[in-house]
Amino acid sequence: MDRNALLGAVPVGQEWDRLDPRQRKDAVERLLESILDELANEQREPDRWEATDMGAALNAIQMGWYNAAISYAMYALVPPEERAGEWQREETTPTSTELRNAVEYIKGMPARGI
Repeated sequence: MDRNALLGAVPVGQEWDRLDPRQRKDAVERLLESILDELANEQREPDRWEATDMGAALNAIQMGWYNAAISYAMYALVPPEERAGEWQREETTPTSTELRNAVEYIKGMPARGI
């Protein structure tokens, strides 16, 4: 997964600070969709690390915590060799389809201004 290319599309610093809540929500949603697109390109399902962090990002979006959401989305991109422990898929690990459905659901929610 090309972590730098995915993160390069995300506004940072003052550019992020100037975004309104709707724009921040959109940016995190786009990043999650890009991660899922990249997993599809790699023809694989997310491992437990990726799915856990993407799920946390989705929860943060619902709360209007867009800074936390972007951080969780970025954590999902940590390469396996930089992670602590093993994070293989388990039976309960969300699939790409389940995560994509969750992103679509969240996209239908209004942005929260916090």
